[in-house]
Amino acid sequence: MQTKYTTGDIVYIPATVQSAEERNGMIYYRVDANIWDGIKEDDIRKDDNKITSNVLDQALKEVMGRAVTY
Repeated sequence: MQTKYTTGDIVYIPATVQSAEERNGMIYYRVDANIWDGIKEDDIRKDDNKITSNVLDQALKEVMGRAVTY
């Protein structure tokens, strides 16, 4: 079997926004990705720009920073 994506790749998957809320001045979305039956390979998009990675890194830094100060 040959695949387009490998373990560790950062990808976008189809999801539906269920709701949005504001917490501490930031907007958060609750989404339904419906991943239980798997996602067809053609419906997945790779994050070539690493935008998702940068956003995740920033969020983790914020969480870790807050955890340290408490």
